Amino acid sequence: MNVANSNRPSTDTTELTEASATIIAQKIRLRKAPDGYSTKFPDVGRARAFSIIRDPDLHYSLYGHSQGRSILARLAQRVRNVIIVSPSHNKQCGIGEYGRYLASVLAPFADKLEIVRSSSALFDFSPEFLEGTLILVNHGPGLFDGLNPRLSQGESTSALLKNLNRMATEYGANPVILHHSLIDVEHDLLFSRQQQILESAIPSCSFISSAGRHFFMPFIELGVSPVSLEEDTYDGDRYSRSECVGFFGFYQYGGKDFQALFRLVSELRGKLVGSVATSNGDELRNFQETLETTAIENDLGSGWIEDSELIDRLQEADYFYLPQNDYDHWNNSATARFVTNIPRPLFLPPNHPFLDMADGSIFATQEDLPRIVSHFREQGQYDKAVRRVNAFRERADMSNTAKAISNGLPKGLSALSQELMERQDPLSAERYNEMEDARKAEFAVGTGCIDPANLTAIAEQLPAIFRSVAPKQFWRKHYELGDLVFDSPLESIHAIFMALCKRQVTIDELSQILARADDDKTHAFEVIVVRQAFKAANEQAAGLLFDQDVMFLEQGDPIDPVVMLEPERIGAFLGKKKENISHLLTVLSLNVRPKITNLTEVLTLPKEELALREAPFNLSKIDMDYVMAPKTLSKRLNRLLAEGDQAGLDFSEYFVFDELIPRPIEHNVTDYVVEDFIYLSGDLFILNAYRSLLKREPFPLEMLVMQTILSTTSKRTILSVLLGQSYRKVKVSNLDSRDFEPIQKNFSKFIAIARDPLMGLIDARNAYEIQRRHNLRWWINSKQLWDAVWHGAEQNISTINTLYQKLIDSTVMPLQLDASGLFFDPVSDSHKSILLERNRETNITQSNPAPIENSLLGFHSVEETGTWTNGVSGLVITQCLRESSPLEEIHAISLEATMSFFGSLNLGPRKMIMSVRFRNPGADEWGLFETTIKVEEDTQRNVSVDCPQMKAGATAMISLNIDHATSPKQESISTDERLLGIHLSKIKLSIKPHFSNAEQG
Repeated sequence: MNVANSNRPSTDTTELTEASATIIAQKIRLRKAPDGYSTKFPDVGRARAFSIIRDPDLHYSLYGHSQGRSILARLAQRVRNVIIVSPSHNKQCGIGEYGRYLASVLAPFADKLEIVRSSSALFDFSPEFLEGTLILVNHGPGLFDGLNPRLSQGESTSALLKNLNRMATEYGANPVILHHSLIDVEHDLLFSRQQQILESAIPSCSFISSAGRHFFMPFIELGVSPVSLEEDTYDGDRYSRSECVGFFGFYQYGGKDFQALFRLVSELRGKLVGSVATSNGDELRNFQETLETTAIENDLGSGWIEDSELIDRLQEADYFYLPQNDYDHWNNSATARFVTNIPRPLFLPPNHPFLDMADGSIFATQEDLPRIVSHFREQGQYDKAVRRVNAFRERADMSNTAKAISNGLPKGLSALSQELMERQDPLSAERYNEMEDARKAEFAVGTGCIDPANLTAIAEQLPAIFRSVAPKQFWRKHYELGDLVFDSPLESIHAIFMALCKRQVTIDELSQILARADDDKTHAFEVIVVRQAFKAANEQAAGLLFDQDVMFLEQGDPIDPVVMLEPERIGAFLGKKKENISHLLTVLSLNVRPKITNLTEVLTLPKEELALREAPFNLSKIDMDYVMAPKTLSKRLNRLLAEGDQAGLDFSEYFVFDELIPRPIEHNVTDYVVEDFIYLSGDLFILNAYRSLLKREPFPLEMLVMQTILSTTSKRTILSVLLGQSYRKVKVSNLDSRDFEPIQKNFSKFIAIARDPLMGLIDARNAYEIQRRHNLRWWINSKQLWDAVWHGAEQNISTINTLYQKLIDSTVMPLQLDASGLFFDPVSDSHKSILLERNRETNITQSNPAPIENSLLGFHSVEETGTWTNGVSGLVITQCLRESSPLEEIHAISLEATMSFFGSLNLGPRKMIMSVRFRNPGADEWGLFETTIKVEEDTQRNVSVDCPQMKAGATAMISLNIDHATSPKQESISTDERLLGIHLSKIKLSIKPHFSNAEQG
């Protein structure tokens, strides 16, 4: 990491004080911005107005120089000549073909256009020709440095950049690198070359919008290949023959999802048409062998074919389906755009290569796709889908791409800059309230408000009220103290590491920071944690291939990081932060609710809440009292649909009807009800709670803590924990309500049956599928981080819980940490207890009149002979009955449980811990006793925990935990997917006379 400090930017490198050496690794070169910089790029003036980066020179030094803005500013002029550097030109390569297409549409905009295969060939042109020439590098990661010898010219990235820089500085040419694909840091070889490009002064642009946002480069639509369809020979008779599914793409079995393709054609009993591009005989044989095993009727070409033949083959298709596996590096799909030349419905999975085509396609999972395709057989729906494709083709016409490349990049970059820099933290009411009055006045004008004192009017124009910990912003180089210091030390640490290291903090680093902070008693703990986190992050910031420059600012002006990190300044900021939040809560009326997008919400939210929420149409036309009267979702659904029909409302036009999923973070939403959370389960419940209540995603350490708390307490407990940490910034109504319980019991089963993937087609359904995809990718990527923390803690949840407890604000934590390092809820008002009588067994069965279900946490539904833990652990809440004769010390008291296990044959020996936490009547402290047994077989056994200090009337929480759990499906016994660990069938409060040794003798 390179951190700089300056009093005022200049063209000279700023000298740094020796005291900064522990924080600052290297200096930033401050550069003079080109003349008219703020005029040519409006985002620069807006960054000044909002006190994000006030000096244009500083803006240029941090971002403009490496974005090639000095070159981009010249592109507003007319393009005279164009040269395309395309290493794989006229070779069997999709990127090479794109260069050919782009040349055909750019030619009308230029006096002359040339294509060369390397940047060294640029020097063959005369200086007069090169002056003002637009040089476009048709870039793919494997086309340089000889990484794909079959397609590339072997030109190195360093030679490319050197030659382009000479073109710009010596010949007055305007080079731009067009990125078809971008790579993240874990791909060492390719990323190292990519980073050379991104740190150069040569402008880049991306054909993938998400990559543009990640790397801070302008995004341009890739464009539809300009292939003419001279005569559409489609007969349109889909009912008297097999329907044809069209496919076109390169044979990449790891990338293309051929099984999904074959599944759709089989379900439709259709025919597969189109072509598969294979680059060698082995690929062709592999594909043909795969296809033969399906027995699908097909007319598929293979190998590399010309556009005209491909168009002829694809015209036979009734629909197009181009399934491709999902991933997280940045890529797009020229093939999906190619088929839009033919007016047919286009179906795609909601995966990364297709996300920029949502307005031209129909997104569907492979499980839902056969139902959705059949829906579009009807001519009216078919025509609707075709119109969608035609509109996309018009928007994405490659001539528009050519115009954007020729003179639209400055405007595109400026717009992207506003999107990235003017986000929720810089433009939050909390940050506005931190500013000095002069800066507030300029800020207010930027929002369109004249009166800087009118906080309510200003807040209404802002994307957020409060600051929150930002996700990784790979592009970002500027930070101020408010971006990095938060209410809890845990949030501050993560914000600092995400800013300086662009990654999550590890558990070893957390432990090190905590140890250092515990040893330093000079200032408040949270202040020392911030300083130690900066020190630790700086030590780890420089990666093998990435070392981000960082500058610290205060209201848009540079500040010496040593000054910024003075303990007194940090302490004062934290104190003012609490005052600021309190002031905003007092002054502003915060009651923004989520919008209704899913019909499931209409069935599950309280009718009073529905009346307060924005929906696609006015629900007041429906008698919601009548609809919500039944306690079953099926009855409510039938009434709602009937009422909608009578009112002339078409729910399917606006709502999806599917399982509830975590929403994206909605920074301005403040008011929720418990029903917004309670119907989600497991990790997605936790994710939704964090996004809603803390306006961020859970850190890996938090996720492990919350998973454990959820398995031993309840969803309400999780919500209570997070509400405390939100400091009243959000509200959850009905938290103590139990009205939803009759519905919750069979909710998942009902939604799995009743969900309708045909509702919400097309836009609402596409948006739903994209969000569900994002949630899945979050889980896949986060799981690796959770595992790293778990193994870093040596699989000890006590270590993880203890770290968490020390790094959050304990004053807002409703749970307590017991002697074994586990969290428990000392007030279990939301659950009833199983009443235990002296020496009498309590059977855990469906027929037991005791409130069994309400007393079990982390268990599957109670069966006739007992209940299984849902995974490795479960908690039973009990209460010992008060008796007329008290339990004297002469009695030996224990809690016994009858249990059996599952999976011992394959899992091998395991460890099972039974612990009892109890609190005697009138006592504040909880006692803890436990026992550990070795489990080598599944047979039933009695396990007992002695509790010598427990008294009559005590509340006792029995925790059962086993090392590993498995399911009958995993053991190939049945289709039951439930994770089964411990089977509990009986509990007993055992009280026996306690004899001394003398009495026994």
